[in-house]
Amino acid sequence: MYDEILIFIDLVNRGGFTEVARHLDINQSTVSRKIQQIEKKLGLILIKRNVRQFELTEHGEKLYSLFKGYNGEVSRLLGFLNNADETIQGKLHVALPITFSRYAISPHISEFARKNPKLRLKLHFHHNEVNMLKENYDIVITSHVPRQQTQKLRIIHKVKIILCCSRKYIDNFGLLSDFTSVDKHNFLCQSVASNTMFNELSMFRESDNIKIGNIKIKSNIHLSNYMHAKIIIKNGDYIAAMPEEYIKSELDCGEFIRILPEYYFGYINFYLLKNIEDSDARFIKFREFIDDCMRKYLLISAEYRENV
Repeated sequence: MYDEILIFIDLVNRGGFTEVARHLDINQSTVSRKIQQIEKKLGLILIKRNVRQFELTEHGEKLYSLFKGYNGEVSRLLGFLNNADETIQGKLHVALPITFSRYAISPHISEFARKNPKLRLKLHFHHNEVNMLKENYDIVITSHVPRQQTQKLRIIHKVKIILCCSRKYIDNFGLLSDFTSVDKHNFLCQSVASNTMFNELSMFRESDNIKIGNIKIKSNIHLSNYMHAKIIIKNGDYIAAMPEEYIKSELDCGEFIRILPEYYFGYINFYLLKNIEDSDARFIKFREFIDDCMRKYLLISAEYRENV
């Protein structure tokens, strides 16, 4: 009956038969059969079913309250076994941001896999908001704050936003040297949920990090991806607010020019979210891996700044 109880708890936590089946890598009919089996063994109705959703009966709520911490305890005990032989087993479904991972995480993934050969790692690279439960992710790194925030957000990294353009743009349209002439220049805008025709950027002084105001930039092009924004900037027709790290090589070689370098325009925060227990050995190992990736990247960045 223990595995059936675990499936029941998982069903309540995830909110649907499809989500549980995907998470456990079993058929949806198997999930339904397991719930029916535990109801038969207990002689109780635990859930009220309809076409699209379910709700707990009074008995279901009581069973859930008694065993809702059981999943975590099982994960904790299994973690002891994993730690005992220093081998992490099972599978881990992870969502990572495309651009940030490209230079900070992906270069180290093969080393992580080599050190944990019994762990099956499934990676999905994204640039939009992700739904952890619906997509069945165990761990997500994202720059999007979840709409339904059910856990404490942990910031693992932040990226400064700066204004930049290509040398070709300056040749064509001149250099933007002060905020009074913003309306005379061409900008790329980031796609926003409100579907406005402009982006409003917060301005901070580099010298003391004090916010001094906001500027509005308009564009006939709105993008959802910085990688493609960089490609468009190279054509020499637009200025854009870009994450400084993403364009470091272009700035180094002089292909891109930082505009109004005495100011920056906020940060993009990257958060680590999880759908597994803190005590789960898989989470502990991957969290340590991400922390190590961040340390390595910050060290490289510090060495670069010293040599510039």
